[in-house]
Amino acid sequence: DEVAEVGPVGVRLAAGGSGRPEMADLHPERLRRLLAAMEELDEGTRLVLIDTGAGIGRGITSFLYSVEDLIVVTTPDITSMSDAYAIIKNVTRNNPAARLMLAVNRTRNAVEGLEVFGRIDRISQRFLGRSLAYLGHVLDDPRVSLSVSARIPVVLNQPASPAAACLRGIGRSLQLELGSRRPQRAPAGA
Repeated sequence: DEVAEVGPVGVRLAAGGSGRPEMADLHPERLRRLLAAMEELDEGTRLVLIDTGAGIGRGITSFLYSVEDLIVVTTPDITSMSDAYAIIKNVTRNNPAARLMLAVNRTRNAVEGLEVFGRIDRISQRFLGRSLAYLGHVLDDPRVSLSVSARIPVVLNQPASPAAACLRGIGRSLQLELGSRRPQRAPAGA
């Protein structure tokens, strides 16, 4: 309750570094309290999604090592893919039971999203022995910038946009992935 904000359609959001600076590098005791508070959420809470923002600082990695499900978001940019792999590698070594899922942002088309996923998944399988689940892609859509400027999520501000359609697809993929395992809360970071 201290860090979550209520957003559109009743969604509660606990943002990473950009939303709450103190969340970017949590002291171990605050991390423990956050995780304990997440465990105490009421039964009506179906999913806990934590946006950690970019990077792998001490507070972020400690958090990622304690979650059951992790969504890694990357772009087709080689630096972003390298950062995504670094997170996957660190989580695999320090939280081997975590389920790893990947989403690709700012793609030119669906094929590019699949290609980026394929590269990262092949490297992960080869060097870490881990397969990733693909949640989907989000097209590079100028309507996202318009929605960001308006401070309204693109799925609400521009619901017919290609990016909004992609996000709904990722949501459906996430539901399928989480439905394939026992009901649980699923913190996820980028």
